[in-house]
Amino acid sequence: MSEPTHPDLHPAGDPLYWSRDMALLGGLVCLQAPMIGPLFFGVKLGLLYILATGIMGALTGAVLGWMVGATLSGPGRRWPLSMMILIGPFIGLMWGCTVGAVSSVALPGSHNLFSAEGFVLSTAIAGIAGSLQFGWFWFPYAWLRVKKRTSWPLVLFAITLGMPLGFLSTVSFLFINDLFRPFDWLIF
Repeated sequence: MSEPTHPDLHPAGDPLYWSRDMALLGGLVCLQAPMIGPLFFGVKLGLLYILATGIMGALTGAVLGWMVGATLSGPGRRWPLSMMILIGPFIGLMWGCTVGAVSSVALPGSHNLFSAEGFVLSTAIAGIAGSLQFGWFWFPYAWLRVKKRTSWPLVLFAITLGMPLGFLSTVSFLFINDLFRPFDWLIF
């Protein structure tokens, strides 16, 4: 695909480029990140779950990429920069939670396939991963798209962070879970 010929048509780049790159990023990172569970924590997630997260990451990434590209080329180009920087992690959180929630259906039966615990763990850890990944990635990517520079090195670098991102999000979840454990009596 070639860039649009009219420079004002897509100031933040063609939404199709956003869609393509976010689908690659989402699919490949979501394939890598869940592998941390079996490798470091001994959790049996199953191949079906890992494949489901990869597929959901790619599909939702394509939709998210198109929406962000179209928004930044339209009404979003007038939004304050500080608001746009702060909203990135929130968008990533929603992206990750969506991937984790839908993919939790593919968790192995030995872990209570449709259990609330499996759903919460998958959704929370994927939400943290999405927030971390999209939170740092989207702004440099948008800057490259606006400046009409090549973005593939940044996308490739972001893809290589899949396993470290999975580890960091899992450890973050465990830390947050332990932090709030003394207050369990308040919730139930």
